[in-house]
Amino acid sequence: MPAPEILYLGDSALTGAAGYLAGVLTHFKFRFDYVPSDQRVGEALLKSSRKLIILSDYPSRLLKSKQQKRFVDQVADGTGLLMIGGWESFHGMGGDWDGSVISSALPVTISKSDDRQNFDQPAVWVRQAEHPILDKLPWDRRPPTIGGLNRVKAKQ
Repeated sequence: MPAPEILYLGDSALTGAAGYLAGVLTHFKFRFDYVPSDQRVGEALLKSSRKLIILSDYPSRLLKSKQQKRFVDQVADGTGLLMIGGWESFHGMGGDWDGSVISSALPVTISKSDDRQNFDQPAVWVRQAEHPILDKLPWDRRPPTIGGLNRVKAKQ
């Protein structure tokens, strides 16, 4: 049987607050390999090409530069790369992805210091531009909300 098409790295436990992502993937019948944010990626998981690599609160210190390069090469060949989360995403508080090999494949420039912005109550998103990734969101019925974000800058 081929390896699952998604490699999901991060979030300390699938039973915790961040388990929603694994739930969504499972609900839509996506098969994925999972590595929690306190473990290194085993070489066996790196042998297969994936359609998507998810980094969600996964610290950069757990991926060797050679492993990050392998991911960046896969992205150059068409693999999707999604970085989400907070504490250990982007720079965060322990993510430290700024200046990493992976950061070169992201569409944003990452701060060299703590970039987390948390909100006391959910913040409502306001659509600023058209983009296919946003088309199916219910902007007129229930605008998306977020509880925090990482301050990053879009690359040219």
